[in-house]
Amino acid sequence: MPGDMLEVLNQSRRLQRVLSVLVEEERWGEVDRIYNRIGASTFDVGGRLDVGVVDRICAEACPEDSRAWLDDGALDEKIVAMHHAAMALAGPGVGSPIISTEGKAHGLYGPIVDTHLSEREGDSLLSIVKGALELSSFYELKRSHPGSPNFG
Repeated sequence: MPGDMLEVLNQSRRLQRVLSVLVEEERWGEVDRIYNRIGASTFDVGGRLDVGVVDRICAEACPEDSRAWLDDGALDEKIVAMHHAAMALAGPGVGSPIISTEGKAHGLYGPIVDTHLSEREGDSLLSIVKGALELSSFYELKRSHPGSPNFG
């Protein structure tokens, strides 16, 4: 694995540690704030996660009590368990992200977008995904790939 990708994965794991505890504690507003900062620091500007970016994200968005979790390797088992639980909801042959709703026995892979959505577009996409999750018989929705995604 190229060293720069390994750095991205390591920094992603640091953020996952914080997010895993906040999700477990149902601190959704704080989760939302962190994800917005991640998007603004990477997706919106074509940037990558490195130690400086992650430290800036946490300085701006992470609650004070969560910052020590960044480097708490004891949380890694929880993250792996959460990952396996999410993958089990979506079934074999998928990747991440997995979206699910509480109380449902299934989840969905995606959505994946390659450009920033307006608030209206994001709300519309979320409504579609939530609607699909309500249908126990929903199997798959697919679109052709006219080329590689443009992630910045």
